[in-house]
Amino acid sequence: MTYEAALARWTNRNDQKFLSYNLLLRWTLTYKNWIFEGRRNTSLLTRVWAVSLRLLTAGERGFSYFYQFCPALHVPALQNTIRRYLLSMKPLITEKEFGELKRLSEDFLASVGPALNSALTKKSWLSTNYVTDWWEEYVYLSSRDSLMINSNYFGLGTERIPSNRGTSRIAGYVWSILKWRKDALIDGKVPPIKLQKLVPLCPMQYKRAFGTNRAPGKDKDNLVYNEQSTHIAVFHKNAVYSLEVVDKNGDSLFTPKQLEFAFDSVQKSEPSEIDKINHLPAGTALSRDKWASLRDVLKSDAQNEASLAKIETALFHVWLDDEPANVAKPASMVEFARRCLHGSGQNVWFDKCFSVIASSNGHIGQNVEHTWADGAVMLHITEEVQVFGAFDDRV
Repeated sequence: MTYEAALARWTNRNDQKFLSYNLLLRWTLTYKNWIFEGRRNTSLLTRVWAVSLRLLTAGERGFSYFYQFCPALHVPALQNTIRRYLLSMKPLITEKEFGELKRLSEDFLASVGPALNSALTKKSWLSTNYVTDWWEEYVYLSSRDSLMINSNYFGLGTERIPSNRGTSRIAGYVWSILKWRKDALIDGKVPPIKLQKLVPLCPMQYKRAFGTNRAPGKDKDNLVYNEQSTHIAVFHKNAVYSLEVVDKNGDSLFTPKQLEFAFDSVQKSEPSEIDKINHLPAGTALSRDKWASLRDVLKSDAQNEASLAKIETALFHVWLDDEPANVAKPASMVEFARRCLHGSGQNVWFDKCFSVIASSNGHIGQNVEHTWADGAVMLHITEEVQVFGAFDDRV
Protein backbone atom coordinates (compact mmCIF):
# COMPACT_ATOMS: atom_id res chain seq x y z
CA MET A 1 0.00 0.00 0.00
CA THR A 2 1.35 3.42 -0.96
CA TYR A 3 1.81 6.21 1.58
CA GLU A 4 -0.96 8.25 -0.09
CA ALA A 5 -3.40 5.33 0.05
CA ALA A 6 -2.57 4.59 3.69
CA LEU A 7 -3.04 8.25 4.60
CA ALA A 8 -6.37 8.41 2.76
CA ARG A 9 -7.55 5.23 4.52
CA TRP A 10 -6.48 6.56 7.93
CA THR A 11 -8.17 9.91 7.26
CA ASN A 12 -11.36 8.18 6.13
CA ARG A 13 -11.47 6.07 9.29
CA ASN A 14 -10.97 9.13 11.47
CA ASP A 15 -13.71 10.99 9.60
CA GLN A 16 -16.06 8.07 10.19
CA LYS A 17 -15.17 7.97 13.89
CA PHE A 18 -15.76 11.72 14.24
CA LEU A 19 -19.09 11.49 12.42
CA SER A 20 -20.19 8.66 14.73
CA TYR A 21 -19.05 10.62 17.78
CA ASN A 22 -20.81 13.74 16.48
CA LEU A 23 -24.13 11.98 15.97
CA LEU A 24 -23.93 10.12 19.29
CA LEU A 25 -23.11 13.24 21.30
CA ARG A 26 -25.81 15.29 19.57
CA TRP A 27 -28.35 12.57 20.30
CA THR A 28 -27.23 12.33 23.94
CA LEU A 29 -27.57 16.10 24.40
CA THR A 30 -31.21 16.00 23.26
CA TYR A 31 -32.21 14.23 26.49
CA LYS A 32 -33.97 16.71 28.80
CA ASN A 33 -35.68 14.70 31.55
CA TRP A 34 -32.75 15.36 33.92
CA ILE A 35 -33.91 18.98 34.20
CA PHE A 36 -37.16 17.93 35.89
CA GLU A 37 -35.71 15.34 38.24
CA GLY A 38 -34.28 16.16 41.64
CA ARG A 39 -30.97 14.74 42.81
CA ARG A 40 -32.73 12.44 45.28
CA ASN A 41 -35.19 10.93 42.81
CA THR A 42 -33.03 10.55 39.72
CA SER A 43 -34.31 7.82 37.40
CA LEU A 44 -32.17 4.93 36.19
CA LEU A 45 -32.42 6.26 32.63
CA THR A 46 -31.04 9.64 33.71
CA ARG A 47 -28.18 7.98 35.60
CA VAL A 48 -27.22 5.92 32.54
CA TRP A 49 -27.46 9.07 30.41
CA ALA A 50 -25.25 11.03 32.82
CA VAL A 51 -22.54 8.35 32.78
CA SER A 52 -22.67 8.20 28.98
CA LEU A 53 -22.44 11.98 28.65
CA ARG A 54 -19.54 12.15 31.09
CA LEU A 55 -17.64 9.60 29.01
CA LEU A 56 -18.43 11.40 25.75
CA THR A 57 -17.29 14.80 27.06
CA ALA A 58 -14.25 13.62 29.04
CA GLY A 59 -10.79 15.02 28.41
CA GLU A 60 -9.41 18.50 27.93
CA ARG A 61 -11.62 20.54 25.62
CA GLY A 62 -11.47 24.16 24.48
CA PHE A 63 -13.99 26.78 25.60
CA SER A 64 -16.03 26.63 22.37
CA TYR A 65 -15.38 22.97 21.49
CA PHE A 66 -18.89 21.66 22.12
CA TYR A 67 -20.62 24.33 20.03
CA GLN A 68 -20.38 22.07 16.96
CA PHE A 69 -22.33 19.35 18.79
CA CYS A 70 -25.16 21.47 20.22
CA PRO A 71 -28.49 20.07 18.98
CA ALA A 72 -30.93 22.39 17.22
CA LEU A 73 -33.68 23.93 19.36
CA HIS A 74 -36.75 21.73 19.08
CA VAL A 75 -40.21 23.22 18.40
CA PRO A 76 -42.58 21.70 20.99
CA ALA A 77 -46.00 20.35 20.08
CA LEU A 78 -48.57 23.15 19.94
CA GLN A 79 -50.83 21.45 22.50
CA ASN A 80 -47.95 21.35 24.99
CA THR A 81 -47.11 25.01 24.37
CA ILE A 82 -50.73 26.07 25.03
CA ARG A 83 -50.99 23.81 28.08
CA ARG A 84 -47.85 25.29 29.64
CA TYR A 85 -48.94 28.82 28.74
CA LEU A 86 -52.28 28.39 30.52
CA LEU A 87 -50.57 26.79 33.49
CA SER A 88 -48.21 29.76 33.85
CA MET A 89 -50.99 32.35 33.49
CA LYS A 90 -53.52 30.81 35.89
CA PRO A 91 -52.00 32.17 39.15
CA LEU A 92 -51.71 35.69 37.67
CA ILE A 93 -55.29 36.40 36.53
CA THR A 94 -58.87 36.07 37.80
CA GLU A 95 -61.00 33.01 37.15
CA LYS A 96 -63.11 34.95 34.65
CA GLU A 97 -60.03 36.18 32.79
CA PHE A 98 -58.60 32.67 32.78
CA GLY A 99 -61.83 31.30 31.28
CA GLU A 100 -61.61 33.85 28.45
CA LEU A 101 -57.93 33.07 27.91
CA LYS A 102 -58.70 29.36 27.76
CA ARG A 103 -61.42 29.99 25.17
CA LEU A 104 -59.05 32.08 23.01
CA SER A 105 -56.39 29.37 23.29
CA GLU A 106 -58.83 26.71 22.12
CA ASP A 107 -59.87 28.92 19.19
CA PHE A 108 -56.21 29.40 18.26
CA LEU A 109 -55.61 25.65 18.43
CA ALA A 110 -58.63 25.01 16.19
CA SER A 111 -57.82 27.71 13.61
CA VAL A 112 -54.46 29.20 12.55
CA GLY A 113 -52.37 27.65 15.34
CA PRO A 114 -51.41 24.36 13.65
CA ALA A 115 -50.42 26.10 10.38
CA LEU A 116 -48.25 28.61 12.22
CA ASN A 117 -46.62 25.89 14.30
CA SER A 118 -45.94 23.88 11.14
CA ALA A 119 -44.28 26.91 9.51
CA LEU A 120 -42.17 27.42 12.63
CA THR A 121 -41.13 23.77 12.58
CA LYS A 122 -39.99 24.12 8.96
CA LYS A 123 -37.97 27.20 9.94
CA SER A 124 -36.30 25.19 12.71
CA TRP A 125 -35.01 22.73 10.10
CA LEU A 126 -32.95 25.52 8.53
CA SER A 127 -31.36 26.93 11.70
CA THR A 128 -29.83 25.75 14.95
CA ASN A 129 -32.17 28.04 16.91
CA TYR A 130 -35.48 29.12 15.41
CA VAL A 131 -35.84 31.97 17.95
CA THR A 132 -32.43 33.71 17.86
CA ASP A 133 -32.60 35.66 14.60
CA TRP A 134 -36.17 36.85 15.13
CA TRP A 135 -35.48 37.71 18.77
CA GLU A 136 -32.42 39.76 17.83
CA GLU A 137 -34.11 41.51 14.92
CA TYR A 138 -37.56 42.28 16.30
CA VAL A 139 -37.06 42.52 20.07
CA TYR A 140 -33.83 44.54 19.88
CA LEU A 141 -32.67 45.88 16.52
CA SER A 142 -36.12 47.01 15.33
CA SER A 143 -36.87 48.92 18.52
CA ARG A 144 -36.73 52.68 17.97
CA ASP A 145 -36.58 53.64 21.66
CA SER A 146 -33.44 54.94 23.33
CA LEU A 147 -31.03 52.21 24.45
CA MET A 148 -30.41 54.08 27.69
CA ILE A 149 -32.41 52.46 30.52
CA ASN A 150 -34.83 50.79 28.05
CA SER A 151 -32.42 48.15 26.76
CA ASN A 152 -28.87 48.53 28.10
CA TYR A 153 -28.18 47.26 31.60
CA PHE A 154 -25.50 47.95 34.19
CA GLY A 155 -23.46 45.96 36.68
CA LEU A 156 -21.31 46.83 39.68
CA GLY A 157 -18.06 45.22 40.76
CA THR A 158 -17.28 43.62 44.10
CA GLU A 159 -17.16 45.54 47.37
CA ARG A 160 -13.62 44.34 48.09
CA ILE A 161 -11.11 45.56 45.53
CA PRO A 162 -7.36 44.90 45.10
CA SER A 163 -6.43 48.59 44.76
CA ASN A 164 -7.93 51.94 45.75
CA ARG A 165 -5.95 53.71 43.06
CA GLY A 166 -8.27 54.20 40.10
CA THR A 167 -5.79 53.81 37.23
CA SER A 168 -4.08 50.85 38.89
CA ARG A 169 -7.38 49.06 39.36
CA ILE A 170 -8.63 49.64 35.80
CA ALA A 171 -5.23 48.64 34.38
CA GLY A 172 -5.41 45.28 36.15
CA TYR A 173 -9.02 44.83 35.09
CA VAL A 174 -8.35 45.59 31.42
CA TRP A 175 -5.29 43.32 31.38
CA SER A 176 -7.27 40.50 33.00
CA ILE A 177 -10.21 40.73 30.60
CA LEU A 178 -7.88 40.76 27.59
CA LYS A 179 -6.06 37.73 29.04
CA TRP A 180 -9.37 35.91 29.48
CA ARG A 181 -10.36 36.77 25.89
CA LYS A 182 -7.08 35.34 24.60
CA ASP A 183 -7.22 32.19 26.74
CA ALA A 184 -10.92 31.40 26.25
CA LEU A 185 -12.02 32.72 22.88
CA ILE A 186 -8.80 32.57 20.84
CA ASP A 187 -6.61 29.80 22.29
CA GLY A 188 -9.38 27.69 23.85
CA LYS A 189 -7.43 27.11 27.07
CA VAL A 190 -10.42 27.79 29.34
CA PRO A 191 -12.60 24.70 29.91
CA PRO A 192 -16.14 24.70 28.45
CA ILE A 193 -19.04 25.85 30.61
CA LYS A 194 -21.09 22.91 31.87
CA LEU A 195 -24.28 22.74 33.91
CA GLN A 196 -23.65 20.65 37.02
CA LYS A 197 -20.17 19.99 35.58
CA LEU A 198 -21.85 17.70 33.07
CA VAL A 199 -23.96 19.31 30.33
CA PRO A 200 -22.06 21.64 27.93
CA LEU A 201 -23.70 25.02 27.32
CA CYS A 202 -23.76 26.74 23.93
CA PRO A 203 -20.92 29.33 23.85
CA MET A 204 -22.12 31.12 20.69
CA GLN A 205 -22.93 34.47 22.35
CA TYR A 206 -19.45 34.89 23.83
CA LYS A 207 -17.92 35.50 20.40
CA ARG A 208 -19.51 38.95 20.12
CA ALA A 209 -18.48 40.10 23.60
CA PHE A 210 -15.59 42.09 22.13
CA GLY A 211 -15.43 44.41 19.11
CA THR A 212 -19.21 44.59 18.63
CA ASN A 213 -21.19 47.77 18.04
CA ARG A 214 -24.89 48.40 17.47
CA ALA A 215 -24.98 50.81 14.52
CA PRO A 216 -28.16 52.92 14.33
CA GLY A 217 -30.27 52.83 11.18
CA LYS A 218 -33.59 54.06 9.88
CA ASP A 219 -36.30 51.54 10.81
CA LYS A 220 -33.75 48.97 12.05
CA ASP A 221 -30.27 48.91 13.58
CA ASN A 222 -27.40 46.67 12.55
CA LEU A 223 -25.11 44.71 14.85
CA VAL A 224 -21.53 45.05 13.57
CA TYR A 225 -18.85 42.65 14.81
CA ASN A 226 -15.20 43.52 14.14
CA GLU A 227 -13.09 40.42 14.73
CA GLN A 228 -9.86 42.27 13.87
CA SER A 229 -10.14 44.91 16.64
CA THR A 230 -6.90 45.50 18.56
CA HIS A 231 -7.66 48.74 20.44
CA ILE A 232 -9.90 50.09 23.17
CA ALA A 233 -11.45 53.57 23.40
CA VAL A 234 -10.73 55.50 26.61
CA PHE A 235 -13.01 58.40 27.58
CA HIS A 236 -11.92 61.17 29.95
CA LYS A 237 -12.63 64.89 30.32
CA ASN A 238 -14.78 65.30 27.24
CA ALA A 239 -12.23 63.54 25.02
CA VAL A 240 -11.69 60.02 23.69
CA TYR A 241 -8.36 58.25 23.15
CA SER A 242 -7.59 55.15 21.08
CA LEU A 243 -5.23 52.75 22.86
CA GLU A 244 -3.80 49.72 21.04
CA VAL A 245 -3.82 46.92 23.62
CA VAL A 246 -3.37 43.61 21.75
CA ASP A 247 -1.60 42.36 18.65
CA LYS A 248 -3.31 40.59 15.75
CA ASN A 249 -3.08 37.28 17.65
CA GLY A 250 -4.83 38.70 20.71
CA ASP A 251 -1.73 38.83 22.92
CA SER A 252 -1.53 41.82 25.24
CA LEU A 253 0.96 44.51 24.21
CA PHE A 254 1.33 45.81 27.77
CA THR A 255 1.85 44.64 31.31
CA PRO A 256 -0.66 45.89 33.92
CA LYS A 257 1.94 48.43 35.09
CA GLN A 258 2.37 49.78 31.56
CA LEU A 259 -1.40 50.05 31.17
CA GLU A 260 -1.53 51.97 34.43
CA PHE A 261 1.04 54.40 33.05
CA ALA A 262 -1.07 54.83 29.90
CA PHE A 263 -4.22 55.54 31.91
CA ASP A 264 -2.26 57.98 34.11
CA SER A 265 -1.17 59.81 30.96
CA VAL A 266 -4.77 60.05 29.78
CA GLN A 267 -5.87 61.41 33.15
CA LYS A 268 -3.18 64.09 33.14
CA SER A 269 -3.81 65.22 29.57
CA GLU A 270 -5.89 68.30 28.81
CA PRO A 271 -7.71 68.04 25.47
CA SER A 272 -7.61 71.03 23.18
CA GLU A 273 -10.87 72.58 22.00
CA ILE A 274 -10.57 70.84 18.64
CA ASP A 275 -10.13 67.43 20.32
CA LYS A 276 -13.17 67.70 22.60
CA ILE A 277 -16.10 65.48 21.71
CA ASN A 278 -18.63 67.85 23.34
CA HIS A 279 -20.97 65.29 24.88
CA LEU A 280 -21.12 63.27 21.66
CA PRO A 281 -21.79 60.00 23.55
CA ALA A 282 -25.14 61.48 24.60
CA GLY A 283 -26.19 61.10 20.95
CA THR A 284 -26.26 57.33 21.46
CA ALA A 285 -28.94 57.89 24.13
CA LEU A 286 -31.35 59.47 21.62
CA SER A 287 -34.11 57.51 19.94
CA ARG A 288 -32.55 55.28 17.31
CA ASP A 289 -33.91 57.19 14.30
CA LYS A 290 -32.66 60.52 15.66
CA TRP A 291 -29.23 59.09 16.42
CA ALA A 292 -29.08 57.51 12.95
CA SER A 293 -29.75 60.90 11.34
CA LEU A 294 -27.19 62.67 13.54
CA ARG A 295 -24.60 59.96 12.87
CA ASP A 296 -25.11 60.34 9.10
CA VAL A 297 -24.40 64.07 9.41
CA LEU A 298 -21.25 63.38 11.43
CA LYS A 299 -20.02 60.80 8.90
CA SER A 300 -20.33 63.30 6.06
CA ASP A 301 -17.02 64.75 7.30
CA ALA A 302 -14.05 62.46 6.60
CA GLN A 303 -12.25 63.18 9.88
CA ASN A 304 -15.41 62.62 11.90
CA GLU A 305 -16.04 59.37 10.04
CA ALA A 306 -12.54 58.12 10.91
CA SER A 307 -12.99 59.09 14.56
CA LEU A 308 -16.37 57.36 14.74
CA ALA A 309 -14.84 54.24 13.21
CA LYS A 310 -12.18 54.15 15.94
CA ILE A 311 -14.84 54.48 18.64
CA GLU A 312 -17.22 51.94 17.14
CA THR A 313 -14.66 49.26 16.23
CA ALA A 314 -12.94 49.24 19.64
CA LEU A 315 -12.83 45.98 21.58
CA PHE A 316 -14.67 47.80 24.37
CA HIS A 317 -14.74 51.20 26.06
CA VAL A 318 -13.24 52.51 29.30
CA TRP A 319 -14.35 55.67 31.07
CA LEU A 320 -11.97 57.11 33.66
CA ASP A 321 -14.35 58.64 36.21
CA ASP A 322 -12.94 61.45 38.36
CA GLU A 323 -15.51 60.75 41.10
CA PRO A 324 -15.05 58.14 43.87
CA ALA A 325 -17.53 55.37 44.62
CA ASN A 326 -18.21 53.19 47.64
CA VAL A 327 -20.47 50.23 46.96
CA ALA A 328 -20.51 49.39 50.69
CA LYS A 329 -22.56 52.53 51.42
CA PRO A 330 -26.09 52.47 49.98
CA ALA A 331 -26.22 56.16 48.99
CA SER A 332 -22.83 56.02 47.28
CA MET A 333 -23.68 52.71 45.61
CA VAL A 334 -26.92 54.12 44.19
CA GLU A 335 -25.11 57.16 42.82
CA PHE A 336 -22.44 54.99 41.19
CA ALA A 337 -25.15 52.71 39.79
CA ARG A 338 -26.79 55.74 38.17
CA ARG A 339 -23.50 56.75 36.59
CA CYS A 340 -23.14 53.23 35.19
CA LEU A 341 -26.76 52.93 34.01
CA HIS A 342 -27.27 56.24 32.24
CA GLY A 343 -23.98 58.09 32.53
CA SER A 344 -23.38 61.80 32.49
CA GLY A 345 -23.65 62.47 28.78
CA GLN A 346 -19.92 62.04 28.33
CA ASN A 347 -18.99 58.59 29.50
CA VAL A 348 -21.27 55.92 28.02
CA TRP A 349 -21.40 55.05 24.33
CA PHE A 350 -24.61 53.05 24.53
CA ASP A 351 -24.05 51.35 21.15
CA LYS A 352 -20.89 49.59 22.36
CA CYS A 353 -20.88 45.96 23.47
CA PHE A 354 -19.78 47.08 26.94
CA SER A 355 -18.22 50.08 28.65
CA VAL A 356 -16.18 49.81 31.84
CA ILE A 357 -16.67 52.72 34.24
CA ALA A 358 -13.66 53.12 36.55
CA SER A 359 -14.13 55.32 39.63
CA SER A 360 -11.23 57.34 41.01
CA ASN A 361 -10.89 55.06 44.05
CA GLY A 362 -10.83 51.71 42.27
CA HIS A 363 -14.45 50.60 42.08
CA ILE A 364 -15.59 49.19 38.75
CA GLY A 365 -18.96 49.25 36.99
CA GLN A 366 -20.23 48.40 33.52
CA ASN A 367 -22.83 49.46 31.01
CA VAL A 368 -23.72 46.68 28.57
CA GLU A 369 -25.58 46.77 25.25
CA HIS A 370 -28.12 43.95 25.37
CA THR A 371 -28.54 42.81 21.74
CA TRP A 372 -25.39 40.72 21.39
CA ALA A 373 -25.99 38.39 24.36
CA ASP A 374 -28.00 37.55 27.44
CA GLY A 375 -26.98 39.20 30.69
CA ALA A 376 -25.60 35.93 32.05
CA VAL A 377 -22.81 35.97 29.45
CA MET A 378 -21.38 39.32 30.58
CA LEU A 379 -21.90 38.34 34.21
CA HIS A 380 -19.86 35.17 33.69
CA ILE A 381 -17.04 37.02 31.91
CA THR A 382 -16.92 39.63 34.68
CA GLU A 383 -16.88 36.98 37.38
CA GLU A 384 -14.07 35.08 35.67
CA VAL A 385 -12.04 38.28 35.27
CA GLN A 386 -12.51 39.42 38.86
CA VAL A 387 -11.55 36.03 40.29
CA PHE A 388 -8.58 35.81 37.91
CA GLY A 389 -7.44 39.31 38.89
CA ALA A 390 -7.70 38.52 42.59
CA PHE A 391 -5.30 35.57 42.39
CA ASP A 392 -2.83 36.60 39.66
CA ASP A 393 0.26 38.31 41.06
CA ARG A 394 0.76 40.28 37.83
CA VAL A 395 -2.48 42.23 38.37
